[in-house]
Amino acid sequence: MFADDTHPFDLVAYHVRIMQEAGLVEASLVRDMGGSAVRASVGPLTWSGNDFLDAVRSDGIWSKTLPRTRGDDPRTRRTKALPSMFAPHTRG
Repeated sequence: MFADDTHPFDLVAYHVRIMQEAGLVEASLVRDMGGSAVRASVGPLTWSGNDFLDAVRSDGIWSKTLPRTRGDDPRTRRTKALPSMFAPHTRG
């Protein structure tokens, strides 16, 4: 997985979980008895994940999406974070 000093495991595991729940990636999260993620693996993008990535790569679509997000709303943070999680690990 992509955890490092800047991106702690718990944060990366959270993003993996929300991307999996959104149907963007195939992933597996293993949790301990307390519910904390102890291992995560990310498989390929799903069809929907590829469509999302194509959409956010389009400057026209992305520039229309960001102004509709509000301040420090959790959905805003997730919306802005998703492309950066895909882009460094994708070629094309």
